[in-house]
Amino acid sequence: MGQKENIEFIRNIRRRVAELRIKKGLTQEELAAKVEVDLKTLQKWEYKYITLKALCKLSEVFDCSPYDFFQISNISKNVRGRPKKNKPS
Repeated sequence: MGQKENIEFIRNIRRRVAELRIKKGLTQEELAAKVEVDLKTLQKWEYKYITLKALCKLSEVFDCSPYDFFQISNISKNVRGRPKKNKPS
């Protein structure tokens, strides 16, 4: 893999973290509390860099294997923000 591909690979892992967080219905604040890190650390994981140790912590919350973060087949490039809340009837 070249440098460009490596960078895109890491971006996809970070997008996968955001995707799983939103799918689980968690805000960044809620996920940070669950993995016992501050919000700034979680934001770094989603936007800048992430370690294998972080992926292991997150895998416990998402009830998946750390390897699941590498399955990046259908990740949206625009995964950001808060999960959608159901509107009351």
